[in-house]
Amino acid sequence: MTPGEPSERDIAERRAIHARNTRRNVGWVYPELNWFRPEEAENAGKMRDGLVAALVKKGVHLSAKGTKLSTGDLSPGCRRCGEGTWSCLKINSACTAKCFFCPQDRAPDLNGNPIAAEVPFECPETYIAYLEDLGFQGVGITGGEPALSLDTTLQFIEKIKDRFGSGIYVWLYSNGDAAAALSQLQSAGLDEIRFNIAGSHYDLRAVELARQHFDQVVVEVPAIPEDLERLKSSLAPMQSAGVSHLNVHQLLATRYNYRALAARRYTFLHYPSDSPVPVFESEIAALRLLEYAIDNRAGPPVNYCSQIYKWRFQNAGARTRAAGLGAESYEEITEPGYVRRVTIGLSNNDLATAIGIFREQEVEEGQWTADDERRELSLRGSLLGMLHCGPCDLAIRYFEVHVGSYGGERSEASGGTEIEKKLISLVRAQVRPEVLGAVLAGAGRPGAPVESPHTGLEAKLWDSLGPWERIEEGLGDVF
Repeated sequence: MTPGEPSERDIAERRAIHARNTRRNVGWVYPELNWFRPEEAENAGKMRDGLVAALVKKGVHLSAKGTKLSTGDLSPGCRRCGEGTWSCLKINSACTAKCFFCPQDRAPDLNGNPIAAEVPFECPETYIAYLEDLGFQGVGITGGEPALSLDTTLQFIEKIKDRFGSGIYVWLYSNGDAAAALSQLQSAGLDEIRFNIAGSHYDLRAVELARQHFDQVVVEVPAIPEDLERLKSSLAPMQSAGVSHLNVHQLLATRYNYRALAARRYTFLHYPSDSPVPVFESEIAALRLLEYAIDNRAGPPVNYCSQIYKWRFQNAGARTRAAGLGAESYEEITEPGYVRRVTIGLSNNDLATAIGIFREQEVEEGQWTADDERRELSLRGSLLGMLHCGPCDLAIRYFEVHVGSYGGERSEASGGTEIEKKLISLVRAQVRPEVLGAVLAGAGRPGAPVESPHTGLEAKLWDSLGPWERIEEGLGDVF
């Protein structure tokens, strides 16, 4: 075991936590679903990992720390998703399709306000203020079926493009109904359209029509194990029809679709445990499709969007954006999007010395703050390496910032956003500041390269901070 790598005991404990969480979240339907036994999970995991390794040797691209696999480049919309700079705007819940795999509540709802990140928006102007304040560079418009609320959909697209122009890339998801409004969507300024053709038996007519209006026409479907051969045979026709990219994503069980998925005897996974439950066979079908596409040089670029990618990176993107509204100047935002506050207790002499060092080095006072009464110094982790003193009391707090209702009333502090800054972890230790500085080196900003420390104390401390400091690598555990 290399330094910083979790032990078998750590892995077992983590899996036990996820299994308990999944059982609790799924509730009384848990016995109705098919789960791996331990020996089955081990064999399935080895098979999956072997398939991934073979794909990498064949030239499949890995991104997002190995949670996203593709045979070529990603669509502009997917790139913004990977960068954490997109907003998903749900226009409605109504849909004309009856897909067995749909994870959403399909009750018609044409009168509710569009929602993004659980925040309702009564008008485009308020949503535009939200986009501006949180620094978004992309908007994905979804439903239900957005074409069923066409006036609202067009109004939001037009207002967004009028305000931001090419500064925000806008794409729309459709089951094919939007094909009747392609000209209007183009005139409104839509940049990309995505069709889920799984519910229409992989009919490409909507795609062919859309290519007359848009350069970026994407097919996005779930990886349905039973449809794998059909999907393979559709790759060449997709390329001929002008599909720019094919996205396949992992089937997920929710309370709205679990019976349909259970009836097909799919095997469900416990990880991640606080999100919809992923289907193992769906991931294998996606990987087999990648294998076929690269072996036969068939179809447009294929991108596999795993549930573990969504859980880690889409959530990290949302947390990072919200954290930007709630972080103090002396706090830092970690790679997964948590706000980190480091506080050390010092003697009067050491506190005065530390402040003197910062002022001598012309470190902006906003990067640190002193509480003389408590003899505490709160500071960015990147400054710890400048201090050299004996062991001191250390407290590292991690906060998650939540965006509440958005009124659009402008204010310098929050742009009209109601935010809640919730403490989610507190680590205490006695450690020299420069030791902690080595642990946190490079970890003070999203996307920064982070290496595990290689000495005992640093590694132990790093392991305790890991979930809040770094995004894990690789696909999800199989168990």
